[in-house]
Amino acid sequence: MAVDDRALTWKWGAVGAAVLGVIQISAGVILQVRFTGSISAVGILLTRLGSYDIVSAVRTGLAKTFSWSEYLIEKLVSTPFTVVSIGVEHWLYGGAEHTWRRSIWRMVARKVGMGLTRGVATVCFGKALKIAKDVILEKHLERLEAAIEGLFERIFVDLQKHVEMLFRLNPADAERLIWEAFADVLSRADEDDKILDRIRSAAVEFLSTLLVELGLEFLSRSEGQDFSDRTLDSIKFTTLTAISVAECSVFVRNLLTSLDEALKTICQQNQAADRHICQLLAPPADKEDVEEFVARFKRRVKASVARKVSERVRRGLLQATAQSFILGILM
Repeated sequence: MAVDDRALTWKWGAVGAAVLGVIQISAGVILQVRFTGSISAVGILLTRLGSYDIVSAVRTGLAKTFSWSEYLIEKLVSTPFTVVSIGVEHWLYGGAEHTWRRSIWRMVARKVGMGLTRGVATVCFGKALKIAKDVILEKHLERLEAAIEGLFERIFVDLQKHVEMLFRLNPADAERLIWEAFADVLSRADEDDKILDRIRSAAVEFLSTLLVELGLEFLSRSEGQDFSDRTLDSIKFTTLTAISVAECSVFVRNLLTSLDEALKTICQQNQAADRHICQLLAPPADKEDVEEFVARFKRRVKASVARKVSERVRRGLLQATAQSFILGILM
């Protein structure tokens, strides 16, 4: 029964979000057509928010992951960026275009169709990227693991030191404590990633793209150059991809640092004077067993981090493409 309830939630929830998107677009187009000035700007805001809702509804509906809580969070995060974007565009280009001669419902149909097409294109491209990511990761996992260890060598040395110390302090429970700490850090990283990824996606979608467009606009005005749509899309894609790669580096460092701090805390706790007497009387761990465990632990850490990094790169590449080439083709 619970499974059926969840299925109904994502099915009708996605439909409901898409309907809300159509309503926002319709209201926004009417305001744009019938009014000027600040009211027309509100119409632009509603139109864009409605388009984002349709794209999100298609993406989460096809993936069967829609939830109203996620929808509301995305709405709260995206709205301020959209307001800023419209304000800057209004300052840069002047008032909104007055289009009272155009057919309202033809404009609504066009914008709804663009949102649906963009959502479907994003989902299809995302599935293709996932297949490509899995194939590349399978073939080059060892290289990626080696690159991660090379970039964060100091942290891996500290991890090994704390693992070996914990085996000296508490050989009976060392493995259990280490694996539990590792699982806890990964779990917290996933939870933080969900929140940060929503904020990052909104920032990448609105702020970074806006900054690139403004930079090119100011450059074209000062230098007298006219950038083509494909040039603009390429610059957007390169910029957003670079941001994603930089975020991956920060993510890995934070994750490994959190794991190192967790193991360090466990070592400090096991150094306390009131440890259980059985821990004090436990036989020391065999040196070869410790070395074997350390090697296995490092392999698992590197493999887990490599998979998380590859998934973040995939999402970043999808986001960059959706905000550049896919969006440019449909405009």
